[in-house]
Amino acid sequence: MTEFVHLFENFDKRLVQQIYKEKDEAEKHRNYEYSASVKIQSWYRGARSRFYLRFMNNAAITIQKHWKGYMARIYYQKSTWDFFLKMCIEHYIAMATKIQKTWRGYQSRKKKFDYYKRKCYLENVCRKNEIVLAKLDKFAKETKEIEEIIARQLKEMMSGQKAFQYNCVQGINSFPGININTTCRKSKQTEIYHSLYDLKQGTLQISTDNGYQLIPPKTLPPLPQKPQGPFLDPAIVHLQRYKPLKPTLRVETSFDSLEKARKELKMEEWAKRLHDDNFISPKNYPTKYQPLLHTKSEYGHRPYGMKYFRETNHKLFISDKDFKTCISNSSYA
Repeated sequence: MTEFVHLFENFDKRLVQQIYKEKDEAEKHRNYEYSASVKIQSWYRGARSRFYLRFMNNAAITIQKHWKGYMARIYYQKSTWDFFLKMCIEHYIAMATKIQKTWRGYQSRKKKFDYYKRKCYLENVCRKNEIVLAKLDKFAKETKEIEEIIARQLKEMMSGQKAFQYNCVQGINSFPGININTTCRKSKQTEIYHSLYDLKQGTLQISTDNGYQLIPPKTLPPLPQKPQGPFLDPAIVHLQRYKPLKPTLRVETSFDSLEKARKELKMEEWAKRLHDDNFISPKNYPTKYQPLLHTKSEYGHRPYGMKYFRETNHKLFISDKDFKTCISNSSYA
């Protein structure tokens, strides 16, 4: 301590004043020097970043140029190969066409357009057509005769059944007298049966006396009692009995047909809808709160602390303003 006091006493006051003066001048130019250093650093970093971007751009251009050239060469090789294959195929098709043209001309001249062979072939075709037409005419005549026989037999059978139905052989209203011989009546009845039916041949014969054919049964059915009174024709009664049912609209339709139709219409409308949400007019448009998934999930939301921020210590800052990473062009002027 004594040495410091001795040094302070022997120290020149002018030197101290000069030191303080230089310190004041340094304090005055400190902000200017700081801003100058900031400008120098920003210019240097900008130049370095621009140089790096220029280098990366040139490198990307070089890589793309080589890659595009490689792909273009591959595409050119493929297109040339396809063109070569197409030329080969066209050449082969042209050669095949020449060969086929020559062969078909030779074949047509040798086999198809031979006059004598073609004449022989046409004569055989005409002869075969004549044989087929004769067979068809014969078949048509036979079928026509068979159809006529079947129609005639059917007509005879229907007339016999009708005669048997109405009992035209012996009337139900005629009663034999007391003076008629029974043996004579039986012989006359048998003659009528034999005139209608040939027992040996088993075919129907046309009776010139009666005008109809009848196949009598072995045993005659019992004569039914004729109903007395104004009755309709049995055919009309049969038609009325078995006529189809014609129900009314109320009977045909079900009791709840209207409700079923409405239900079907509702189902069709529901199937054609785009969504089932109710239509809300724009005047009263209530906005419902839709909870977020990460806050209202069954598994809960992620705890706070997953996001990280940059740590800052304001005590170490030289000035209140942040460090400028770049400067404007006006600062160079």
